[in-house]
Amino acid sequence: MSPGNVFIAGNDPLTYLKAIRPWLRHVHCKDVPKAMAEADRGEETGIASSEVSIGNGANAGHIEACINYLKETTWDGVFSVETLGTPGNIRESTEWLRSVIAAPVKHTIA
Repeated sequence: MSPGNVFIAGNDPLTYLKAIRPWLRHVHCKDVPKAMAEADRGEETGIASSEVSIGNGANAGHIEACINYLKETTWDGVFSVETLGTPGNIRESTEWLRSVIAAPVKHTIA
């Protein structure tokens, strides 16, 4: 699953995640630049990569909600970092993901 592609296609990543959760093994974490989201959301079906680090784009809140849901459902799959491969982007993305994963669960299940 790619929350970034689901988001840029105009859909809600958490709703999509809940529908596919029983089969989910891998999440490609990618954020979306705010300017791209404003211009292209709902018009594109996906993006190859992103120049914004994960946690610093328009999709950060959706990614965090998805991670919380996965923690709440005791998912044990794999996350991959999908960002433009600069040392700064990789470091910032990894630090943000680790902090969200390590944080206490914010309950998402009603």
